[in-house]
Amino acid sequence: MVDTTAKPSDVPGSRTDAGSPFVFAHANGFPPGCYHALLERLQEHGEVIAPAHRALWPDAPDPLDPELKLDGWRVFATDLIAALELHGRGPYRAVGHSLGAVTIAFAAEQRPDLFERVVLVEPVFLPPEWIAQAVALSLPDRLANPMSAGAARRRQHYDDHASAWASWRSKRVFSDISDDALSALVHHALVPSAEGVSLAFPRLWEARIYAEPPDPWGMLANLSVPTTAVRGSRSSTLNKDSWSRWQALAPNARFIELEGTHLVPLEDPDAVADAALAGD
Repeated sequence: MVDTTAKPSDVPGSRTDAGSPFVFAHANGFPPGCYHALLERLQEHGEVIAPAHRALWPDAPDPLDPELKLDGWRVFATDLIAALELHGRGPYRAVGHSLGAVTIAFAAEQRPDLFERVVLVEPVFLPPEWIAQAVALSLPDRLANPMSAGAARRRQHYDDHASAWASWRSKRVFSDISDDALSALVHHALVPSAEGVSLAFPRLWEARIYAEPPDPWGMLANLSVPTTAVRGSRSSTLNKDSWSRWQALAPNARFIELEGTHLVPLEDPDAVADAALAGD
């Protein structure tokens, strides 16, 4: 199992000599271990590293600091490039989900030499008019958007993993996730605390990330690395208009639609793994 909350200065990974290494980049609010089934499938075909986004670093800055610049999520691509340069075993087969997919796309645009191919699962590619409306607002106003405000109010503490599992099992967002996958999610998304167990991914970091949506559309036209795009058929994040716009900008990419929602890597990790391994 591959899971790390390491900085780029300390990036462990599984060890195997089968093929070029994989790098996996996780979503906002979901630490790497939440994807255990997907990562184990990838690990059968090569070394896997899964560096954590800076929100999970022990010395992460205050996410509400107005001086903190996320640069439309490009800061996470800078972090990823640093991790891959340190690891030094590329070029990499890259797989990312949501925030992680955007991170990989920005990193591959900037440093195509580091990547053999990229698999972008449910990236947050919002319609241009939505992005323009968001970036025109002040940070406090952006933090008041429904996604950010909801993340900031998210329940942070539970008595134990069992009570968290029972609570999350009833949530619609997790209704298509198996009991085993939900158990892994609960185990890796929560860490021991004085209150029992608490969110590993700080909820205010999650809110801040949602408050600064990326603008991917210029980047996608310049992305030269072989690309596989994956969308959940019932996605509320990567809508059909954005899916079509992406196809027009990247006619040489491979586009796959899987049955599922934005959380398709957790709902059907085997299907996502099959899509990621199709180029082998």
